[in-house]
Amino acid sequence: MARVIKPSQIGISTGKVGNVVMSTWNGIHVMRGTPQKSNRPASEAQLEQRARFGLTNRFLQHASEFVSIGFKKQAVGKTAQNVAFELNSTKLITGDYPDISIDVSELLLSQGKLLSAKNMTLAADGPLKVSLSWTSSIGRKYSKANDQLLIFVFAPGIDDSHTEIKVSSRDSGTYTIELDDDFAGEEVHVFAAFVSEKGDLVSNSKYIGSTVVE
Repeated sequence: MARVIKPSQIGISTGKVGNVVMSTWNGIHVMRGTPQKSNRPASEAQLEQRARFGLTNRFLQHASEFVSIGFKKQAVGKTAQNVAFELNSTKLITGDYPDISIDVSELLLSQGKLLSAKNMTLAADGPLKVSLSWTSSIGRKYSKANDQLLIFVFAPGIDDSHTEIKVSSRDSGTYTIELDDDFAGEEVHVFAAFVSEKGDLVSNSKYIGSTVVE
């Protein structure tokens, strides 16, 4: 098991000493034991856990840019991706092993105090375009006109995604997503959140729904 360490505990050296490996990743100092090889075949439960973790990790990699903003404040002694995995790993996977899949409607890409998008809807809006509209809700607590929109689009049929960061303000009430040719004819699932202009506050992400791209 990895353990986060302070530089003052053991210096800032990296490398292997006996069965201990010390490293620094994204400014986080970590000490872990080297994995011990085993000739025992993995149990059914272990195989299921690996499959679930692997599927969750691969999916969250698509949303890494969104996640880095969405869980920035919670990423203390860990990465934003780690936080996203912890919050999503128990609820994102559906089905019985080995027939498991992602339930995209359960995905959480950000978490915070800002007001989420209110009454947001989406619709195909011409070739390779998807439009979003929402109620701005300006003037309420944790809701400012200049809050910026975050968007994540996932197309399971081609295992591809599209992310847009700070592309529209809350008070605009509408935004049109323009997608690449690869998304033509594909069903896409859309998520949105708001982040404050300074980037210090974020809303919970919201699953807006799905549509087929023209």
